[in-house]
Amino acid sequence: MAPRPGERILDAACGTGGLLLELATGGAALELTGLDASTAMLEQARERLPAAVRLVEGHMEQLPLEAASFDAVTCFNALHYSADPAKILEEFRRVLVPGGRLVVVDWRRDFLVMPLLEHWLRLRKMHMGRLLDANELPGLARAAGLAVDGLECFRVRPAWALMTLRAHRSA
Repeated sequence: MAPRPGERILDAACGTGGLLLELATGGAALELTGLDASTAMLEQARERLPAAVRLVEGHMEQLPLEAASFDAVTCFNALHYSADPAKILEEFRRVLVPGGRLVVVDWRRDFLVMPLLEHWLRLRKMHMGRLLDANELPGLARAAGLAVDGLECFRVRPAWALMTLRAHRSA
């Protein structure tokens, strides 16, 4: 993402704040905001993050944040929890300033074992959204009004594959 000093960055579905901690201690003076739907996760994040990091409780499908208020938005391993990833991408575009950057890392459905993992998680009631494939995610980003800068697909473990979408708001 290559953050620049003074940038306003939103980490959507920040969980316990791992990425925010790295950004906060990385040396660049950044204005950081973390959003998560879980009060418990945000409480854990508050314990480990500097007081200057703003934490907001809310859902990605309806961000409780002002339009055009962030230079960058990140979302790591959370998009697949939603039944409406298109709405989330629209919300990410809404809160980005023109030229603002988006980085999404998420599970990749078009990898051999991932549909089986998705099915197993559904049976155990552990997964309520849907996985996207490497062709679908860039298409949803474009439909949301984002310009796609790139998509990288990679395997983390023999049975687990991820993809990284890089995009920006052009207007």
